[in-house]
Amino acid sequence: MTRKQIEGQSLDELQVSLTSVNHAIENPNGFGVVRVKMTAEAGMVVVRNEAEAHFEMGILPILLERKALILERISALRPTEQVQDIREEVAKVVTDENIRDHLLKILDDRAAKERDLSTRIEKETEKNSALLWEVTHLKEISVGKIQHRLDNLEESTRRLESEKVSKFEAVTITFTILGAMGGLAALVLGLIRWTTG
Repeated sequence: MTRKQIEGQSLDELQVSLTSVNHAIENPNGFGVVRVKMTAEAGMVVVRNEAEAHFEMGILPILLERKALILERISALRPTEQVQDIREEVAKVVTDENIRDHLLKILDDRAAKERDLSTRIEKETEKNSALLWEVTHLKEISVGKIQHRLDNLEESTRRLESEKVSKFEAVTITFTILGAMGGLAALVLGLIRWTTG
């Protein structure tokens, strides 16, 4: 479901899309993941082999962004002003008092439902935007931490390969590398667990 498709949908189609996106958000694992490896030379690189990957990214951020767009479109297409315009027209045109009162009551009920729905959509949009920001922010922090640890690991490896390193320094660097690899593995596993829920 692309942005262009969402922007071209009718109100009924948007309701169907919202249901689909909500279902997908509840079950993001069905879409699989993209495996990413961090390198000093190229930055993030997509890999096929799970063993090569430093972390995996799911579809949840994209789904949250699409949901926000759908809610925004629904809100734009559901103006309560339309109901008010019809109400004014009925009051002018319908001469039978009983029929006019009946129609005006139906329109008032409809306007109240529209206001309730708009309020719910606004709250859900705010909640969705906050969640999307949190996901994006946490992803950026995690990628930054992984890159920092990789840079430290690479620097320690270069120092270890240097001929000017004493045995004591070599042991210290080796333990530093092992600690960094353990920390990197814990960070990547934490990111994977958080992403996959």
